[in-house]
Amino acid sequence: MRADHPDQPTLTPAATDGDRPTATIPSTDGVALALHDLGGAGEPILLAHATGFHGRVWGPLAARLSGVHAWAPDLRGHGDSTAPDGAAFDWEGFADDVLAVVDHLGLHGGVAVGHSKGGASLLLAEQRRPGTFRALYCYEPVVFPPVDEELLTGPNPLAEGALRRRTTFPSYEAAIANFAAKPPLDGLHPDALRAYVEHGFAEQPDGSVVLKCRPEHESQVYRMGGQHRAFELRLHRLETGRHRLAHKIFQLGLCPLLRERAAGR
Repeated sequence: MRADHPDQPTLTPAATDGDRPTATIPSTDGVALALHDLGGAGEPILLAHATGFHGRVWGPLAARLSGVHAWAPDLRGHGDSTAPDGAAFDWEGFADDVLAVVDHLGLHGGVAVGHSKGGASLLLAEQRRPGTFRALYCYEPVVFPPVDEELLTGPNPLAEGALRRRTTFPSYEAAIANFAAKPPLDGLHPDALRAYVEHGFAEQPDGSVVLKCRPEHESQVYRMGGQHRAFELRLHRLETGRHRLAHKIFQLGLCPLLRERAAGR
């Protein structure tokens, strides 16, 4: 825990993963968040996952980090966290989740890492409450400049693909073998893939496993992905100073339109 926050709350475990506690904390829209202590010694670092994943997928990475104590929530509708009332999945709700974790742990002014939706969630949290983080490392964050309304309401391949997601396998091992044999999850380190399956699927009495993140929820998350306003944080202007935001989205050409818009501001 941060030494400069002596009044931060003590984490009370709701369940355990080995000797690492998992807390359940409230967020907005009736959401109960699962917050995982991934261990380590040193400065706290918050890890935010992508759509369709969960906090424990960061576990193998956290185990290889030194000098930090890693924490990772299951964002709403993912892993062991509940879905929001009405399952609307406005992305501002993911910012609410991040801020709920920050407040619970007393991590104000800390460091966080986010992938995809997780990166956007961190940026939205910082936008809502400037100074929440002193450093953000966001990889492939889902952040777009304003787009025409018809682009938001037209076909969405990611959302449509999520609805076709296979939800049941005969066993954990069968699920791991399936994902290891084809993209995109064949690109995961084997330890990360195992963490994704073992904590992203729930075992049934007959030994089969069922996906925790419901396809209709994942689909709605994708549909809402272009409707938040994280782009207004002006990432390119925060590259220097007290923020270090991952600006490689501009340098590597992962989103040319975003890079062009940023250069024109």
